[in-house]
Amino acid sequence: MSKTNRRKPPVEKYEEPGERETPMTTPVNADPVVQEVVVAPVAAPITPPAARAATPYLDTLVCPLCGERKFPYQLMGSKCYRRYSEEARVSLGKGKFLFLNVWFKETAAPLALRAAEKAYKEAVETHASIQNAASTKAFEAVKEAAGGHYVQQHIFRAAKQDKQQELWKEMGGNRSHFNLKMMERAVQMLTGIVNGTIDPTPIPRPKEEATKSDQTPAETPMVQSAGN
Repeated sequence: MSKTNRRKPPVEKYEEPGERETPMTTPVNADPVVQEVVVAPVAAPITPPAARAATPYLDTLVCPLCGERKFPYQLMGSKCYRRYSEEARVSLGKGKFLFLNVWFKETAAPLALRAAEKAYKEAVETHASIQNAASTKAFEAVKEAAGGHYVQQHIFRAAKQDKQQELWKEMGGNRSHFNLKMMERAVQMLTGIVNGTIDPTPIPRPKEEATKSDQTPAETPMVQSAGN
């Protein structure tokens, strides 16, 4: 009887639980404090993507100029509408009719954009300042608590992280982060309105609402044009 050459199946090595190495998602030398704490975004020019061309203004309950609450069928809030009415009155007295959509896009939106860009820059600086201060104070507090004794690195980092998160809340870090995101969104939205990639035209007013007399008159849609 001839012997056939058969390959022996590979023998699986038995490993005790915990012996198998798992890939680390965090580098050994990475500082977990920096990774856990919210990092302020870089203050870079914000330009809406080209794919968002002609995107409608989605947050219809907020005035795109000043952030005041409004109805979805209103182009702007009552405060901004009163401002337009005043400027339209002066302009009409000088013999020139001021179209609402022209005033909105060419006068009000650029001014609001410059104010939003300034506020966003200040929000970035405030956010970074709170973050740096919380990190420094947390390090000093944990170092002082150690009292000169040797503390393993992972214990020290974890303690610093806990203290930094505590200080972050006490120093208004969460509020600062929320304000930063609001200003970032305002700049994006106003930039889109100015360059034409976002359409702020309000939705039509419901028929049942049109019969009410106590509504703010700031509902003129962007249908007027200089050619009409």
